[in-house]
Amino acid sequence: MLGGYSFFGKKSTIFRNLGKHSDIDKAEYDYLIGQALYNDPTTFSGSKDNYTNFVKKISDKENSLVLVELAETKKNHEIVHILKINDRNLKRMKEKSPK
Repeated sequence: MLGGYSFFGKKSTIFRNLGKHSDIDKAEYDYLIGQALYNDPTTFSGSKDNYTNFVKKISDKENSLVLVELAETKKNHEIVHILKINDRNLKRMKEKSPK
């Protein structure tokens, strides 16, 4: 939980992710979400005002990144996107992030 809110992900988000990220096996999603959200992640702004990226290093070459919509008007924080990302692409993403 973050700020008294729970996280949730829609089935449609997982299915969209499966189509866009074939490198992620269906069985990995719980692990990636758990690492990025609950294991002392770093965070940075997403592409929209109420979006935040949660990131956790999961191996020498990969990070788990979960994009979450943090909207105070909703009961829960919604998981928008889940992916594995290498250090170079993560650095680029952080540089493009609104401050």
